[in-house]
Parts: sequence; C-alpha cells; structure tokens
Amino acid sequence: MPGLETAVHIDGTLNDNSDIDKGWSLEIAIPWSSLTWLANGRNLPPQPGDEWRMFLGRFQKLMVSGAEVQPHPAMVMSPHGVYDTHLPERWSQILFE
Repeated sequence: MPGLETAVHIDGTLNDNSDIDKGWSLEIAIPWSSLTWLANGRNLPPQPGDEWRMFLGRFQKLMVSGAEVQPHPAMVMSPHGVYDTHLPERWSQILFE
C-alpha cells in the first residue's frame, strides 16, 4: 500500500516468552488512494452515510511447552461464530459519518 504509515508501542519485551508483557498498541494510517483496488467503485474517501465491512482482528502465534497452538488464537472486534476470516458478511460494519 503506497504511503502506508505504521507505529508500534510495546510495553514489555519483544519475542521473549520468559516474561509476561503488559500490552502493545498499533497505529495504522492508510491513504485512501491506496484502497482504490479494494473500494470496488465505492467513494474514496467515503462520504457520510457510506458503509463498509472490514475485518478488524488479529491472530496470535502461541507456543505452549514448545508446541504451537493450532488453530492460532484469534481476537476480533465482531465475533464471526466460526474460525474463518473469509466471510465478509460477518465482518465489522463501519459507518462513515
């Protein structure tokens, strides 16, 4: 994505499973112009009243006693009810104001 900007803050130690981290945060700035191929003809930038669906979640590679937990634990803003991120009809609804 041309022009993508990211910032990460980690309150703990990166890639060190010997301790427990307090948390982390991530900020992403996505230029509207880079979303043309995803917008499928929708307004860019979106106009008030436009509604998009977006997958807002993350997966975590988790190791327990040296073995990788499968499936990877997932956290999502809108629960899907199934372990499948390829269901756009179940993604979060974003209403632009």
